[in-house]
Amino acid sequence: MKKETPGGSRSELSMIHSISICMKTLISNCEALARNYTGPQRAIDLRGSSIKNMSRGACSPPYEVDDDSHSKFMTDSYYSSRRPQQPQYDRQVEDSDILKSEFRRPRDTLLNVVSEFLTICSARLADLSKKIPDLSSKSTELLDNKCHFRLAEVAHSLLKVAPYDPITMSCRGLQRYMNEVLPHSEWAQEAMRPALIMVLRRVDKTFSKIAKKTTIRRLTDWNAARTLLKGVYLTLYKHPYIVHLPHLKSLVSGCQSIILGDQSTYAESSSNLPTTTTSMTQSP
Repeated sequence: MKKETPGGSRSELSMIHSISICMKTLISNCEALARNYTGPQRAIDLRGSSIKNMSRGACSPPYEVDDDSHSKFMTDSYYSSRRPQQPQYDRQVEDSDILKSEFRRPRDTLLNVVSEFLTICSARLADLSKKIPDLSSKSTELLDNKCHFRLAEVAHSLLKVAPYDPITMSCRGLQRYMNEVLPHSEWAQEAMRPALIMVLRRVDKTFSKIAKKTTIRRLTDWNAARTLLKGVYLTLYKHPYIVHLPHLKSLVSGCQSIILGDQSTYAESSSNLPTTTTSMTQSP
């Protein structure tokens, strides 16, 4: 047997394996980053002054928060009660921005680092598999199912804030996760499927909010939104067997309603969504 030279294929494979162990440990210890944002969320009022002076019924809060959201949104009643105390209101707004930044930064960094690791090492493993004929599939597994689920939870926490915060929607880590991690993961495994469903469900809800609320639609970073949709497209293109998963059809209908400005199309599609349990029982 030919002796392995320093810096050879098997040495590189060993180094990738060592880095993979470190990455798994890092992701496993990031449980806190899977938690949702619970700080105040500043709602930007885009309506005219004539509307602000009307009755309370005409001044409904600009954002509708879904049932599983834990964010505390500042509505018009909050604004009206704070207007006499402008300095205090300004501090509240500044504190809200700081809290969102502190929430976003570590999650963005984690997703960015993991995406970089998976993109580079996956390419190297594909090249090494040509040089090492007896390379097993287990040796090419960079992350396990638990890590993928944790990453999905982290991405999910960012996507929940994304409709209300263009900076979060456009953060590099989330964009790379959607376009580099999702399309190149092996979703044929049943144990991996819940992570994918979690992300698709949240992307669907993100665009449903954009479709339903004009104020959110005006604030949307459309380049970032396009990149999120591109990630879903690449995932579906590389793994066509996921077409039966819930929320994909609803997501397409939501995007159509955004283009056409018709909310009835989205509402009709959402009412016909299959359950998550039903979709997971279907074989790819």
